Amino acid sequence: MRLTGPHILPVAMLFGTFAWSFVYVSLPFHIRAMSPLDATAALTWTGWIFGSPNLATVVVAPVWGRLAWTSPLLLYLVLAAIGVACVPVVRMGRAVAGA
Repeated sequence: MRLTGPHILPVAMLFGTFAWSFVYVSLPFHIRAMSPLDATAALTWTGWIFGSPNLATVVVAPVWGRLAWTSPLLLYLVLAAIGVACVPVVRMGRAVAGA
């Protein structure tokens, strides 16, 4: 069976979800190994790294909804995709560096 068209997206999402499940399990150990922080601080940083995107979503969702309702949606979808791709990487790098 060849994966083309509408079949490729669910398969890609399955692999992405499977890969992220390993990140959730192993990130505290990586932060503890790379940083001078103790175990409690490493777990705290892990909680902030995983929790802040959800908090930001709750806070900013009404703003994005209002902007999407009153103006062209494509521009905001592109900006949101860039933010989702870049912000976690920068935040995790700063957390591991101790900033």
